[in-house]
Amino acid sequence: MTESNRTINSTKNIIFAISCQVITLLLSFVNRSFFIKNLSATYLGLNGVFSNVIYFLSLAELGVGNVLLYNLYKPLKDNDQKKVVQVLNLFKKMYTFIALLILIIGILIIPLLPYILNGVKFSLSVVIIYLLFLINTVVSYIFNYKMFLLTADQKDNIVSKVSIITILVKEISQILALIFFKNFYLYLVILIITTLMKNIVLSIIVDKKYDLKIEVEELPKKEKKNIFSDFKDIFFYKISSVVLYGTDNLLMSMLLNNGTIIVGIYSNYLLITNSLKNIISSFFQAMTGSIGNLNASDDNEKKYTIFKALNFMATFIYGVCSICLLLLLNPFINIFAGPNYLFSISIVIVIIVHFYVEGTFTPSWIFRETAGIFKKSKNAALTLALINIILSIVLGIKFGVIGILGATIISRLLTTYFYEPYLIVSKYLNKSFSKYLWNNLKYLLKNLLVGLVIYVIFKNIVISNYFEFLIYGILIFTLTTILLICLSFKDNEFKFLISKFKFILKKVRKEK
Repeated sequence: MTESNRTINSTKNIIFAISCQVITLLLSFVNRSFFIKNLSATYLGLNGVFSNVIYFLSLAELGVGNVLLYNLYKPLKDNDQKKVVQVLNLFKKMYTFIALLILIIGILIIPLLPYILNGVKFSLSVVIIYLLFLINTVVSYIFNYKMFLLTADQKDNIVSKVSIITILVKEISQILALIFFKNFYLYLVILIITTLMKNIVLSIIVDKKYDLKIEVEELPKKEKKNIFSDFKDIFFYKISSVVLYGTDNLLMSMLLNNGTIIVGIYSNYLLITNSLKNIISSFFQAMTGSIGNLNASDDNEKKYTIFKALNFMATFIYGVCSICLLLLLNPFINIFAGPNYLFSISIVIVIIVHFYVEGTFTPSWIFRETAGIFKKSKNAALTLALINIILSIVLGIKFGVIGILGATIISRLLTTYFYEPYLIVSKYLNKSFSKYLWNNLKYLLKNLLVGLVIYVIFKNIVISNYFEFLIYGILIFTLTTILLICLSFKDNEFKFLISKFKFILKKVRKEK
């Protein structure tokens, strides 16, 4: 595939992916607003805790999706339909096994739930809520493997279109259920139905677009062995991911007084930062297929140019968003949920630092997955998981929410945050890692400088309604972006991205 086609495909995927995430974000806030008004903080806490419990169960998935994507890039690039079907048939069996395994393990841990929940009475209704969360996870694996074919073939825009429709159905149905029935069970049943609906629709689309019914023999034993070797390597990443993102709510619930209620408060902050991160991530993930296609070639110079450009974009975008969050996060929570759902500014700062660190790691994550570098850095991922769980418990007991969230930041910085870029830049691309570090330090200093200026200008503002929030939000975002552009317009990466933007505009004008 040519560079021109990769750029156009990535652009289409980005537009659809961001559209999907923006719609999701807006509807999620409306949904959460009705949730808070019609259900108690206890349900909000249970929603957060059980989401983490289920996420922890996803450890059984072993990173199958990542390996599936990696093994689809080359046969799609070579137009090897037989190999595509062979790979998908193998992964179909794996996902069926995983769904059954998660169901069994999920049922077996029900007796442990009273020890996880703190400040909430354990009852039959709590068990039913948990089982509904579990069922939703199990049905999410039905036909799920086919969706990865669209992603690997740079057709994420199709996934985004289906997602938008199912999200609209889900959110509107859940809002109506909250208004008229105030029933959390019905709320979760709607979630299950729409999850299944999305997978069925995508499965039908894939069957029409690709000839997957051709008769093929199973993959050769040697190729199966290589795939299972990939599972073994990426399993460490799965452990790391689950510990990193799946334990914070659990530890808050278990270690802190009224922990389950605190999880409910934290979930509002998490809704905002995760929604924002999902929008930004969709921008980067929409390019995954193109980068996977590029990594299947031997052009190291082009790979390095793209990696640097992605790294610049990540630090720029997450820098702007972090500065905006510093001034706007608590005012929004106050308007949206009320003063009883506010955290102190010190906790807010830790949440924002966590958001920035995770976000700026995105380019490394994309290259690691599409180039198969996870084989070489699996030990760092396991170390990350061990450090995080130990620090979270120790610091959580001593410092509470700040300690638990701070442990995640520290463990990331001590392990994969620098080690994986080192493997990508120095070992995979044969370039200077010290130059990479200098560029990242330079980007960080620019963000800190602009953040300080913006904070001094706007620190005394008082926002009391959505209109004021919108006005100040636009002002802060615009001024932050302009200042960072003024500090970055001479950077080669900035010039490269501008040239790509001009190329896309030129293509759009030609099509018109």
